[in-house]
Amino acid sequence: MNNANEVAARADELFHGGYNCAESTATALVEGQGLGEKCSCLPGLATGLGGGMGHTGHICGAVTGAAMAIGFAACRKKLPDHNAEKAWANATVAELVDAFAKQFGQTECRELLGLDLREAGWQERYKAGGCKDRCTGFVRFAAQWTAARLAQEGV
Repeated sequence: MNNANEVAARADELFHGGYNCAESTATALVEGQGLGEKCSCLPGLATGLGGGMGHTGHICGAVTGAAMAIGFAACRKKLPDHNAEKAWANATVAELVDAFAKQFGQTECRELLGLDLREAGWQERYKAGGCKDRCTGFVRFAAQWTAARLAQEGV
C-alpha cells in the first residue's frame, strides 16, 4: 500500500472497524510504509490519543496518529543522527498541523466536533450529531496528506 488514496482508504476501514482516530491513522500509515507486521503494538500505543488525547478534546487524534507515523518514518530516512531525525520529524509534523488547520479551520477535537467528550452522555450526542462522518474526514485527510508527504521523501 504505497498510494496515498489507498492509505486513506485503509485508515477509513480501520476507523469504521472499531479503531479510534489515532489508532486508525497511525496504523494505516505505518502499514503503508511496509512496517505493519513489525508494529503489532502500534494500535495500542495510539489508543490513548483518541478524542483529542484521552478524550480531553485537544489536538485531533487523526493528527497525533499521523505524527506517530511521521516519527516512524524519521528513523527510516537514514539521516545522520537522532537530532536530524527529530528536526525532520518536527518540521514535517508542523506542516501536517498547518495543513489540517487550513483544511478544517482548527485542530482541536472539541472544536471540530462541537462536543466535550468528557461530559456524560457524549456518546449519544456523538452519534446523533453525525460526528463519526466528520471524524472520518479528519482521519482520511491526515492519512492521505501524510502518506503523500512521506512518498515525496521516499519513505
